[in-house]
Amino acid sequence: MTLASGLQFLLWIALDPESVYIVQNAHEAAGQGTIVKIPKAGGALVTIVSGLDNPSYPVIDGSWIYWVDEDDGTIMKASTSGGKPVQLLWLTKQPVGNLTAWAGSLYWAFNGTAVKSWQDGSIMTMSETGGAVTTLVAGENAPGWIAVDASGIYWTAADSVRKSLLDGSAVTTLASGISSAGAIALTTVSVDWDTSDGIFQIPKGGGATNGIVSWNVTTGGLTLVGDSGDIFWSWTGDPAAQFSNGFLGAIPSSGGAARYYANPATDPFGLAVDDTFIYWLEAAGPNGGGSLLKIAR
Repeated sequence: MTLASGLQFLLWIALDPESVYIVQNAHEAAGQGTIVKIPKAGGALVTIVSGLDNPSYPVIDGSWIYWVDEDDGTIMKASTSGGKPVQLLWLTKQPVGNLTAWAGSLYWAFNGTAVKSWQDGSIMTMSETGGAVTTLVAGENAPGWIAVDASGIYWTAADSVRKSLLDGSAVTTLASGISSAGAIALTTVSVDWDTSDGIFQIPKGGGATNGIVSWNVTTGGLTLVGDSGDIFWSWTGDPAAQFSNGFLGAIPSSGGAARYYANPATDPFGLAVDDTFIYWLEAAGPNGGGSLLKIAR
């Protein structure tokens, strides 16, 4: 089902119980980025905030949506009802893997600096209301994507998957020898991540690494999302095929047969799921032909 069409500069989506939020990331046109929302059942698009430069990594907690503006290095928030955005933090253009929220706090990874060979990365946090920034874990090797739940903080590094408690203590390497780990997602019992070879998982408390989906993806882009029972992913497709051979997939977090949706799909990205549906973006370029779609999971 198509919820909205005629969209452009699409990259990210986020959900709350009633709505889908779409980030239109006009990174080549400063001041033209917007965040809009639409009811999950369909309806009119409502602009939440406009005039943004390069909004990325949206996350919703309660009645607020948070994002990183990658052009000017700020963490911002706005009411999900709309209104003037609030700047929480100026990151001085520090590279951020992604932004996530848990129990009233925001978390992100500082990837490090080239001059230090990316060995000076860190895991950072601050209150959702603003204020002081706390470095929870320092001296990390190029930390990238991050996920948080009550059991701790999990992140991908240059060649490993790492974990700490919520206060940054008890840092542990869960898996090592990983090549090009991408996104990370959590289920009730496992940590899952993607690489060019497939999706892998390990119990949150540590143990053996298990490959649950195998592939050979060296082109295009991947998105990974987890919930209590399943891992979902999208592949944008091959650039040589104009991204016309993308697809969505899912597999039980305990393993088993994969399910495939919208196969083929045109340049699917920005995946999000709730208890009933999968939501994604297609044809997310600058020419106004992009769409927001959903399908029963």
